[in-house]
Amino acid sequence: SALPVHAFFEDDARPLRPWDLDMAGRLLDWSRQDFLRLSGALLPDSLSRLENAPNWKTLDDLLGHMWQTENMILQRMGAMVDAADMPGDAIGRMQVVRARFQEKLPEWAEADIRIEEFGEKWSPRKALRRVLWHERDHIGQLEGLITHVP
Repeated sequence: SALPVHAFFEDDARPLRPWDLDMAGRLLDWSRQDFLRLSGALLPDSLSRLENAPNWKTLDDLLGHMWQTENMILQRMGAMVDAADMPGDAIGRMQVVRARFQEKLPEWAEADIRIEEFGEKWSPRKALRRVLWHERDHIGQLEGLITHVP
């Protein structure tokens, strides 16, 4: 169900602290490394074998979904990357969007930011949680498609 994705937990309201930023940077880096390593190990037809919906037929489709979702989260926080600032390739777009997210985190730290967009509550801590959860979710999906990663 879509409800947990949109949830705003009590903990989401806590401002980000400097020690949160340190851990956030590591988790974001590790998560991205895992995602790229696994996507690089995919067999050419593996995404077309995905049974779950939405069904990305190509790696580019999945990469597109990744950066678009993260950019949508940035948009909710008022920090979206403009189309004009996007490189032409999906990996490049993922990098630009992630760089913007990591650049914004320190600006959001110690600030009591609460945003309501389209009936959904957002805060820096929720944005961080959603970015990490979303990537981890797709890492799990990729792991399921790969029987052996060298």
